[in-house]
Amino acid sequence: MREYVKFKDRNYEYGFFIYSHYTTILGLNSGEGKTWMFDTLAERYNEGIVKIEANYPVIFANTVNLLSLLKTDEKSIIFADEISINKNSQYLKEINFSKHFIVAITRAMPFRANSPLCGIYQVIARQDGHFQIEEINRHNDLRLIQKIDDIDIVVTEAAENCSEHNYIIKCRETYNLDFQVIAAGGKDRIANVLHNCLKTYPKKKILILMDLANVSSQYKLLVKRCKDNPDIFFYPYSSFEELLYKSKLVSSLNKTYKASPYDFCTLERYYENALEKVTSNSCIEYNHRHPFISECYVNNCNSCNKRCELFCNDKIDYVLDSSVGKILYKWIKDNLS
Repeated sequence: MREYVKFKDRNYEYGFFIYSHYTTILGLNSGEGKTWMFDTLAERYNEGIVKIEANYPVIFANTVNLLSLLKTDEKSIIFADEISINKNSQYLKEINFSKHFIVAITRAMPFRANSPLCGIYQVIARQDGHFQIEEINRHNDLRLIQKIDDIDIVVTEAAENCSEHNYIIKCRETYNLDFQVIAAGGKDRIANVLHNCLKTYPKKKILILMDLANVSSQYKLLVKRCKDNPDIFFYPYSSFEELLYKSKLVSSLNKTYKASPYDFCTLERYYENALEKVTSNSCIEYNHRHPFISECYVNNCNSCNKRCELFCNDKIDYVLDSSVGKILYKWIKDNLS
């Protein structure tokens, strides 16, 4: 799901997509026009010079009216400057749990105002006075892998024996694969793990399994790590839960999850909730707070006596052969052959 916001300034048009509760428009340096864009847009919009096309009402907030706007009933797209968002913890709590779309125009990432990687943009001020809004990772500075050849180390955001760490360890053991696995134990620890890897394993190729649905607070530092080491690659998924949720194995449960990604603070939370609800009371039941995932995500059904409704001949195919898992799928299949 995504919503497009289009700006029309006389004969000039530009815009961006909204993918989740938070969208971040980032000016990396003070001279890039971040505040200028916010003030100019708000002024021109109020004067009727700039027109905005969106499926929801668009509101420009400030420190005076932000809290009251968050409590309004009609779902809206609220533009807010970093000063408003970072005013105090009460603001952050209200923003995180509001039903509105929040577009944070900022230089320093707001605490917990976490956008997905695809929802972080950079404002570019043109010489003719207009603006451009471009995806910040358009040049692949946070290096997303498209094809896995040889990987020496897999770094997981999850702690040991949790979530994707538990899964990739089981895959390595079950299919006799040869790579090292390091558990970072949190998104904020990945940069430090990569720094240590550069010193300890300077020639090793590293794949990071990290939830890109919730990355904005770590983006700058992780890009620096990519510049320091050309052998660092990130797997292009929103989260490990998205990978499992969109698998053929989970789809074969034939359960429908009706909530919208926009109902959650992050896409990460949405996929966690969706996977837990859909797999509840099944042999592949998933609980984000439980340290181990079901062995049914890895073990082939031929070794099982239950012969349940999820029986399949090739578990790798049923878990990884999807739009989200296809890169891992090909890598593992190539190694098996």
